[in-house]
Amino acid sequence: ALVGFGAVILGYALQVRNGVYDPVARAGALLAAICVGAGAARLRGPRGSEPMVAGVLVAGLLANGLALASAPIAMYLAEPDPASHPAFLAGVGAAVAFGVLIAADPRRARRFWFPALLAVYALLGIWLIEMSPRPRIDVLTVFRHALAALARLDSPYSITFPNIYPDESLYGAGLVVDGQVQFGFPYPPLSLLMALPADILRLDVRYAQLGSLLAAAAWMGACAPGRVPLLAAAALLFTPRTFFVLEQGWTESMVLCWAALT
Repeated sequence: ALVGFGAVILGYALQVRNGVYDPVARAGALLAAICVGAGAARLRGPRGSEPMVAGVLVAGLLANGLALASAPIAMYLAEPDPASHPAFLAGVGAAVAFGVLIAADPRRARRFWFPALLAVYALLGIWLIEMSPRPRIDVLTVFRHALAALARLDSPYSITFPNIYPDESLYGAGLVVDGQVQFGFPYPPLSLLMALPADILRLDVRYAQLGSLLAAAAWMGACAPGRVPLLAAAALLFTPRTFFVLEQGWTESMVLCWAALT
């Protein structure tokens, strides 16, 4: 229950300024770390009852739904206000309802309600990618150029790529020359290989990241019997900033996929 509560609080800390430094966010992250640390310290001792843990996760999922319905969905949507997107709000509402059904009807949770929740997240993820097709973020720029290098059988770690920002302040001194960023692909090779199928199919690389998020949730849901793993996966998917992270093309989703499988 402490770990679940900490995870929910961490989601809200990230929500404050999209993960950028903020005193309130720092306090939330500290509280989350204390809760998770205290919960982890008790793993070999008495545990909270299964209904208690499920209750914390359901409450967190409900709170996440309210946050998603009241805060900007992502940065580069033409209209980021959730009130302008009834389909998005309907999807969030359906996901919360499926989460409640997972808790209330555990006999059918694994067969019906959890797959339905994954399907809702998949549809919302596709909607987001299509509604925000060209976010101004260098992660996607470097992915495109690294995948092109891979197709030419060149090293993605020796490329340069365009600086898409109006100045050079994001990068260190000397790392931008004639408008080109001088370091290559900045992530481990597995991230690029996981994006390769989407590139072969001429899809946005973020589809690979959406698949990674769904796979992570599926691994989490399958890790143990009962409703708690399913609710934990639901709370993860609908942490308030997951759609922002997906829009930005950040690679945490790919890391999460293999962490959950492990």
